[in-house]
Amino acid sequence: MSRTFLVPRRWFGHKAVTALSDVSLTLRPGERLVLSGPSGGGKSTLLRCLAGLVKPDTGEIRYNGPALGLRMVFQHPTQALDPKFTALDSIAEPLQLAGLRSSLTDAMNMLERVGLSTDHAARRPAQLSGGERQRVALARALVGSPAVVLADEPVSALDAVARAETLDLLIGLQTLLGFAVVIVSHDKAVLKVADRHLVLEAGRVV
Repeated sequence: MSRTFLVPRRWFGHKAVTALSDVSLTLRPGERLVLSGPSGGGKSTLLRCLAGLVKPDTGEIRYNGPALGLRMVFQHPTQALDPKFTALDSIAEPLQLAGLRSSLTDAMNMLERVGLSTDHAARRPAQLSGGERQRVALARALVGSPAVVLADEPVSALDAVARAETLDLLIGLQTLLGFAVVIVSHDKAVLKVADRHLVLEAGRVV
């Protein structure tokens, strides 16, 4: 697939910037794929194309599964969490939007699976630490048993302790639940747990 963006020039008009150029990849069930490369290389654009947040100019994305089967974890959990929602409400929302009646029960179970207690359920994002917010965002992505999780720098905004704990949690849940995961990261610890590692530079796999 390919994707080009128009960005403003300094003085007038726009110029075309190629974010992706003839990128092709296949993700196997249960696989742990890590994407790395220099800033501006196309990693996040590729992830957003896979998530359906950005439409590629050419090419196609084939995913054989339900809408809830593909979920995304952002670098900053505030991108996924409504500041007015409690942790439990944020986790349950995707299920409620899908019309699933057991949403609150499933959300509470997932809250506990990511290592948070019932005390955290009624807290809003501002009342949680950075690591706790990312755990809520991870629970929101995993509730409903997705087949694929797309994670854009999921631990880079955390301190060293929270980074290690969150990575261990993600990999542990991936092993337990069996979903495939695509992670954008430069973190050496993340690269070590990859089944496969692709490097993107100037919009191409190198």
